[in-house]
Amino acid sequence: MLSELASAHPFGVSTSREPPKLVLRWESLSTPVQAAIVFPLLAVVFFFLNLLGFNQPVWRSILYGLIESAPFTALVLVATANERRKRSGR
Repeated sequence: MLSELASAHPFGVSTSREPPKLVLRWESLSTPVQAAIVFPLLAVVFFFLNLLGFNQPVWRSILYGLIESAPFTALVLVATANERRKRSGR
């Protein structure tokens, strides 16, 4: 019955456990490449969060953005490694 509902869904929802292709591509990247992608993105996000959300001065927002993005980058890398390991069955 569930497969009938999934095939009838207008957006083509899949019942397979296969992750999206973008997730597989992300997990196939090496850890240093992932860090080189994630760190600058998080630094910009935290910069704007500190500048606009917490009303910090620009120089302090830059500093906080760099400092705060380091542990969050590590969290993303650890989570990716765990998901990759879980999918490989180890």
